[in-house]
Parts: sequence; C-alpha cells; structure tokens
Amino acid sequence: MFARKVKNSYLWVCDEAQNFFRTRQLRENMVELLTQSRSFGAFFLYLTQNITTAVQEGEMLETLHTNTRWSLSMRGTTKDGAFLKEAFPVTGRMSKPRNSPYAPVEFYSPAEERSILLSGLAHLPDRTGWLWLKSKTGEAMKIRTAPLTIPDGAEFTEAVARIQGNPRIGQRISRSAFMAEIARRDDAVAKNDEPNPVEQLKKSYKAEEELV
Repeated sequence: MFARKVKNSYLWVCDEAQNFFRTRQLRENMVELLTQSRSFGAFFLYLTQNITTAVQEGEMLETLHTNTRWSLSMRGTTKDGAFLKEAFPVTGRMSKPRNSPYAPVEFYSPAEERSILLSGLAHLPDRTGWLWLKSKTGEAMKIRTAPLTIPDGAEFTEAVARIQGNPRIGQRISRSAFMAEIARRDDAVAKNDEPNPVEQLKKSYKAEEELV
C-alpha cells in the first residue's frame, strides 16, 4: 500500500486489497475510511483478483460499490462481476441460434443479452476487460489494454538499476531516511507523544484548505 498526493488530494493504492478486509476490525476501519475519506480529500484504489472472495459481507460490498467512482473488471467470475450487469451496453440485436437456416431471426431480450455478457466475463481474453466510469456514465465499455513490453537480459538489468537508483520514482525515500523516521516514531511511541493519525490528517487538511 502506498499513497500519492495529487493537488490537494491523496490517492491510496491498495495492492492485494483482500488483506484490508480479513478481520472485522479491519472492515470496520475501512467502512469509516470510505464514508469519511472525501471530506479529507482522500481516495482509494483497490487492486485484487477476486473481490467477492476478499469481501464476503454483503453490507461491506454494498459500501464499496456505493462509493466506487470507476472500476475495471478483467477476466473473472460472474459473481465478481454481478454489479456490472445493469451497466452492460445492450443493442437489442443479438440474434439467437437458429436450428434451421429458414427459421426466422429472433433476438435476445435486453435482460438475456446482459446475462450473456456477464457469463462472458469468465472467458475474456488477456488484457481485455470492462471499464465503468460510474461517476460519468451508466454504461460500461469494453476495452483492451496496451501490451507491456518488458526488456530482457542486460537491457532489463539496466532498466531496473535506473529505477532502483532514482528514489523520486514512486516518491520513495532513501533507506537512511527511512530508518531515521522509524527510529523517531519508535522514540515518540515510547514517550507516548506520537500524534493521533486522524487528528494529524485533520490538521493537514485544514492547513491546505487555508492555503487555497
């Protein structure tokens, strides 16, 4: 998990997001974060392979879907993509199989067409998925992501070395600075004067608001 500041907002990127919902306490904390995050200019990006396995409580899933601004669903189960069903674009022109070439053409109903698209989630090709800009439109769109070219051999080693040698990539800090911050926090905890993170966030938000 890491955070990135964008203008006056913070984007928290939660990889392997299922780990943030393992216990009741974690789920309760996440509900509080989701329901109050906008007032503090904080947003979350959850990355997980299977959301219904990660979040098994219906109320928690409802909270996630209610607060979702956009989603990208790649190949997965129909249960995982059930929230997309009403957002699938339908044409009304998807024809049914014919037993005879002389039989009249019949079309699936919109509900049947959506069910077929939902079932198709399990068979999507690589790099293909449904993007739903929920805050912009009521319909999802099928997209294909660009291929990622990964260098090989010496070229790969050189590319990794450039990333590791530049702490500005990913807004990282040096190991010495990191260890100094850990030591400072440990000392503050030992003295019981570590600031409350919620109060600290409130103060930071108010300070930024005064600057606007």
